[in-house]
Amino acid sequence: MFKTMAEIKAANKAAGRFFFSPDTMRFFESRIEAGPFNNRFVTSEKPPHEPRRFTVRTANDDGTISPAEEHFTTRAAAINAAQGS
Repeated sequence: MFKTMAEIKAANKAAGRFFFSPDTMRFFESRIEAGPFNNRFVTSEKPPHEPRRFTVRTANDDGTISPAEEHFTTRAAAINAAQGS
């Protein structure tokens, strides 16, 4: 289980993945909003011509990031879901 976002980022990079690379984050206008909560964390993305959305994601033990579990319109709702509330 990951204790910090830094651990998740390092595991993702070590797995040869680019989820947290600056270019990827910039392309999707992505931000890390909160976490981790039992390997779950919240990001936000800003699709073109759409409002920012908040997403619950899971960091797998092998460093990969599972596809988005859910999208929310508010940061608070996403954090509650990530925490299991």
